[in-house]
Amino acid sequence: MELERFSSVLESIYDCSFDPGLWPQTMAEIAAYLNSSTARLFLFNNNPGREGFGSSVGLDSGFNEQFDKDLETLNSIKYGFIVAHLDHALTLDEILGANGGRDVNGNEAFDNRYYKDWMVPRGYHDAMAALIVKNVRHFGGLAMTRSLGQPRFADGDREKIRLLAPHIRRALTISSMIDQKTIERNRLADVIDALVSPVVIVDQRGQIIHVNATAGALLAAADTVRVMSGVLTAAHSESRKTLAQAIGEGISASLPLRKQAGGDLIASLMPLSHASNGRQRSTPHTAIFFHDLDREVQLPGEALAKLYKLTGAELRLLLALAQGASLQDISDRSGAALGTVRSHLKSLFAKTGKSRQSELVQLALMAASPMQ
Repeated sequence: MELERFSSVLESIYDCSFDPGLWPQTMAEIAAYLNSSTARLFLFNNNPGREGFGSSVGLDSGFNEQFDKDLETLNSIKYGFIVAHLDHALTLDEILGANGGRDVNGNEAFDNRYYKDWMVPRGYHDAMAALIVKNVRHFGGLAMTRSLGQPRFADGDREKIRLLAPHIRRALTISSMIDQKTIERNRLADVIDALVSPVVIVDQRGQIIHVNATAGALLAAADTVRVMSGVLTAAHSESRKTLAQAIGEGISASLPLRKQAGGDLIASLMPLSHASNGRQRSTPHTAIFFHDLDREVQLPGEALAKLYKLTGAELRLLLALAQGASLQDISDRSGAALGTVRSHLKSLFAKTGKSRQSELVQLALMAASPMQ
């Protein structure tokens, strides 16, 4: 029964690839599957130096419209996602800034604008989210809440999110990069060529049907995958059998493919079960998306957060100081008590080995990201 429910949710997710209007309905299915009061997809501006923006779809359209205009609240929580790993389920502590979300005096459950102004008034007591999308323009993911009376999110929920996240990302990748006119023309080649990610379409035998430009460069390098007699195959012997088997079975899967020069490339397989007229193909096709872990996008401030093991709240404070904000400014913007902000500052000093705010500012400016 659990497998059937999971498969049903996956089917709905991939339906959204070609009809984004189905996302609200799919969010309802995801919420039910995870026993959540709400579920929403969200999008953030990736540059902490700019005001954050929200763009979301979920069960409560009224909430989405209001929340996505509250820039201060968006900025108060987005740093928890900057320090997060793709597909990793974040607890409420981690969303608000792990080890920094609680009031220094322990008087409030979470000293943060999002918790106090948006969750509590609506009767929500817990949340869980996952970073699913990360590129040079924006980052976003899946967020869920639970109401009073419902249990808090647990390890089993983390595992469900971990399994769902890659599929949501693939669906979003397809739908967000497809030009509307291309959809109307229903030209599959144009759709695939519009994707930034390397994509190869093969039949059940691995025979190549289509290759987009970025995948062409990948195949030409022949370091991870190559073409032999028109068939896609892994360059490394350890990966060859696994890739061929996954293609032959027509399954949805993510596989690590060993590079000849060392390291891994992730191949995400998505079966294309329907032809353009809606009828089943006589020969099943599979779209394979490639993701190079060695070229993962670094968000502004992310390198600093990883180097010094900063929480989201600490990173928010560091970058705000670099922009000339005072501790009181930061307190007002985030909704956190001034004492909590000072506690974050003390932690920043300890983690970075600095003793003055001016030194923290210099550190942040020296590590500024070149991304616009």
